[in-house]
Amino acid sequence: MTNTNVSRGLSGHPYFLSVIDQLPEPLLGLAKNHLPGNQAIEAILVIPPDTHKHGTRWDLNPLQAVIFTKLGVLYLAASSKKG
Repeated sequence: MTNTNVSRGLSGHPYFLSVIDQLPEPLLGLAKNHLPGNQAIEAILVIPPDTHKHGTRWDLNPLQAVIFTKLGVLYLAASSKKG
């Protein structure tokens, strides 16, 4: 996993990146497949996975990212299933 310069205390909170190569896997592969190579990235918001209680069961929110470009926004979400 690449170094994102995010402290361990903040690792469970959303954070911003400025370079696409700092995205954690598997979001990095998804971003490179879905963004044209000439897109200028303005900002990247990464939302770490978390678990929350929903009624009587626990739900998992997957690792997510929102990539802002001059032409629009790309939303990515990793699979919440292992494997």
